[in-house]
Amino acid sequence: MTSKKTFKALSIMLMYPTVEIQSSLKRILHTLQHEAIITQKNLQNLAELIDFLQNSDLLDLQEQYVDLFDKNPSLSLYLFEHVYGEMRDRGQAMVDLTEHYEKNGLSISQKELPDYLPLFLEFLSTIDYEKALDLLGEPITIIAILNARLKLINNKYYYILAALEDISKIAPDQKVLKKSICHNKIKITCEEIDQNWEETEAFATRKKM
Repeated sequence: MTSKKTFKALSIMLMYPTVEIQSSLKRILHTLQHEAIITQKNLQNLAELIDFLQNSDLLDLQEQYVDLFDKNPSLSLYLFEHVYGEMRDRGQAMVDLTEHYEKNGLSISQKELPDYLPLFLEFLSTIDYEKALDLLGEPITIIAILNARLKLINNKYYYILAALEDISKIAPDQKVLKKSICHNKIKITCEEIDQNWEETEAFATRKKM
């Protein structure tokens, strides 16, 4: 099966908002609808997010994005940060992932970190769809945790993570997932999220039933 542009579309939606991204959102929605690998419910949610991103002030979006993803370790979009933290092994994992990208035809600049989730999704859009699904399953527990945490604070970016979780053939590790989020209905602070994150394990994979 050929590659799917859906992964690139979701990648762009998850990036730092820019004028160029805002102007591309209609084409992104068309891609998601045309390829139809996302459920109708998730498509409706993504259309809602796209409408929000299109009609919001860009400076406000950028400020909110930085506050959400860049200032909260528990919501970081750098996957290896959740696995290795600042440990030395993270550097080697970066090198290995970069080499994997390059062997499959994706070159990245020295300024880009290979474990950045939008970059990982862009890579998935360049390879065979079935292979992409296999690779998506590797960090699916991290993706599910990010999904749950964003949903818990009622942030619409969770629609992107929910769509990825739905596409994946691998289910997240429920034990790790439950350990990593709060289960009460009260909104939690960023500090409380970070405290819960400290003991989280990730990259555990289980096949969906």
